[in-house]
Amino acid sequence: AVVEWLKQNRKPDMKNVFVCGHSNGASMTFGLWRAHDTMFNAIAPVAAPGRPGQATNFVPTLVISGKNDPIVSYESQVKGFNAVRERFNVTNPIDSWEGGLAFKNSTGQLAVQYSFEGAHEVPDNAMAMITKFFKLHLKP
Repeated sequence: AVVEWLKQNRKPDMKNVFVCGHSNGASMTFGLWRAHDTMFNAIAPVAAPGRPGQATNFVPTLVISGKNDPIVSYESQVKGFNAVRERFNVTNPIDSWEGGLAFKNSTGQLAVQYSFEGAHEVPDNAMAMITKFFKLHLKP
């Protein structure tokens, strides 16, 4: 419903659609990807255990995780990121991206796990990092 409203009222560039969220919003980020897996250029969940679910198309993914998160354990966040990578064969390690563990699939799509020493917050550098990641995946 929101996407249809945006199309009618805001005229978005539908070839450049991204989604990010924190905590429950990050879970919704994964949910939106599962429900509309061809709509997004990239996603960036912060503090959520990612699950690819029924998604059939991989999108570049930046996962941001606090190592001391008391709400969503760091282990579950890493496990979710690895499930996404394994499901879509994003297994080729590359040099780090912005200090995160970075992997590419056979078509060059990027998945990054950025970990920081904090808890269940959005780190100060997150918005700049997410913006940079999304800009990498703009379509002309």
